[in-house]
Amino acid sequence: MTAFVSCGSNLEELLTQELKALGISSTLGKRGVFVPQEMDAIYRINYESRLASRVLWPLVQAPCRDRQDLYKAALSIDWSRYISSLQTFAIDVAGAHPAFTNTLFAAMVVKDAICDHHRKKFGSRPNVDVKNPDVQLHLLLLPGKIILSFDTSGSPLYKRGYRIQTGIAPLQESLAAAVLQLAGLTSDDVFCDPFCGSGTFLIEAAMKMTNTPAGYFRQKWGFEKMPQFSASAWKSYKESADKKVTVLPPKKIFGSDLDRHAVVHSRDHVKRTGFAIEVASGDAKKITPPPGITCVATNPPYGKRITADNPYADLGVFLSRCAPSKIAVLCASDAEITNVGIPLRRAKTLSNGGLEVSVYLQASEQKTQTSI
Repeated sequence: MTAFVSCGSNLEELLTQELKALGISSTLGKRGVFVPQEMDAIYRINYESRLASRVLWPLVQAPCRDRQDLYKAALSIDWSRYISSLQTFAIDVAGAHPAFTNTLFAAMVVKDAICDHHRKKFGSRPNVDVKNPDVQLHLLLLPGKIILSFDTSGSPLYKRGYRIQTGIAPLQESLAAAVLQLAGLTSDDVFCDPFCGSGTFLIEAAMKMTNTPAGYFRQKWGFEKMPQFSASAWKSYKESADKKVTVLPPKKIFGSDLDRHAVVHSRDHVKRTGFAIEVASGDAKKITPPPGITCVATNPPYGKRITADNPYADLGVFLSRCAPSKIAVLCASDAEITNVGIPLRRAKTLSNGGLEVSVYLQASEQKTQTSI
């Protein structure tokens, strides 16, 4: 039996490498990887993976031709093991099936099966809460079959728990973590983001450099509602992982942004984490780079976020004044990246909130920095 760990588009190989470093074997799938269906792996991936989106524990996989087949498959599960009549639940639906062109309809069929099960067994039924459910389920529609899973993560894992405000087109935390892996960031680096926005790169860099688990600031997990959950095993594992966390020395991470509102948001988020990160307000082409910078990863404005005449040219001016040995830049086009004025090569194309964006690395670094 295997569980499925989902991730962003084109991150599957990086996720496999990350899980290997965590001592978990995996095999590649589409938009994710398969891992052993074991609670130890569930705890570790949910808490420590920086690239995973969700960890799904399959409950039933069945042939499916129509509504009746889906209802029958969902009804075959003893839902009293997973949801009480007093709890709330929600169902995410992904994939495609010719009988369910409306994914909401497929979710309603599963909902009906769960409620009918509880009415027959207890005389009452749980309610649906799509915003903050006690139990999150996941339905995958495939040609000729379905997979219904318990979402052991609850809310997506890129929701780290430290961010409360975002700007336009915020950078997803797991994407920022992937870029930092591609850049080759280590605890020895001095890091800077001159277009720091709400501070995602800054905080993800701090978490990586201090070995802080990705889920360190989260308060809620889906697996806590599973019948297989052991509070003592989870506590023991978490305490062991937390003992590896180190303190971030001062003068190691810097950020700046021209947007004063973004700076306020960034400082608020940094304050919530307690990391010694310095955030300043200023124009990338004018601000004086802090001394000793060895790594820069940044997401300059593009599309609707552009507030400067040429943010990539401004970035080029900034980089010329600090000459870091590791550079990673997010950009939407090969043509636009040439404005930086230094050799950068496209290393990987990813998706940020449904928008395609590429990671460009310093040309000399591309071959050595693309693995975890």
